[in-house]
Amino acid sequence: MTKKKISFTRDDLKKAVLKEATEHPVTLGTTALGIISGAGIALFGAETVFILSSLGFLSLGLSSFGYNYFVKKEHYQAKYLEKLQKDLERQNKEKLENLKSNLSSDFENGQKYATQGINQVKEVQEKIDSFLDVLSGKFDSNSITYKRYSGSVEQVYGSLLDNLKKVVDILRASDTINLSDLKTRLKELIKSDDPADIYEKETLEDRLKTLEQNLDKVNNLMSQNEKALTTIVKVTSELSFIDTSTKDSTGTIEDGIDDLETLSKNTKIYNS
Repeated sequence: MTKKKISFTRDDLKKAVLKEATEHPVTLGTTALGIISGAGIALFGAETVFILSSLGFLSLGLSSFGYNYFVKKEHYQAKYLEKLQKDLERQNKEKLENLKSNLSSDFENGQKYATQGINQVKEVQEKIDSFLDVLSGKFDSNSITYKRYSGSVEQVYGSLLDNLKKVVDILRASDTINLSDLKTRLKELIKSDDPADIYEKETLEDRLKTLEQNLDKVNNLMSQNEKALTTIVKVTSELSFIDTSTKDSTGTIEDGIDDLETLSKNTKIYNS
């Protein structure tokens, strides 16, 4: 089953409103009755009652769609954004609770990355708090723009936590390899010409290569998270300069949200 894409872009807001307006009970019901009345024309001829009923119901359906799509647009946008926000917050809370205990574990290989992960969790929380402080100074917390920004940064937070979960999984897998014993044994085998020893040496070297590749993946994940932290700082800075009293701010707002959307996707590059 394909996981539903979470997005706070303007296009996704339009799709959400279109879905609500189209699937509203009044819109669906009256349109269906209009079609049924139209079918009556085909069955019983162009009777006035069927023509008027069909036109009347279809008009009501169109009016319902128009009212919900244009008049209640912001209501449905807020509803869509609030649901996404709550889902993300719930998911991230669960991720964070699991991560805190897992990152605190002792790892034989790559302990420095676990320590770095703990620092990243603390740092991203601080940076998001700063972001939201700046955001609340620019927009009302009930506004669509505020909800889009806060939702987008929550999504970035989730991507960063996903990367850290992957780090924990890789470090656990890497701990099945005893690096100290492995190196000691390789030193013992390095000068042997015995076929069995040569085979064992090749096997152990392959195991060592696996460990190195694992730690390289972990390093890439940590680097991606550091890039995410930097971008949050960048977007926060850009947000602080937005003059919400001018129409020119609209483009800047969209750029900021696009940056966060792109950041969330890019942060997940190594999380596949």
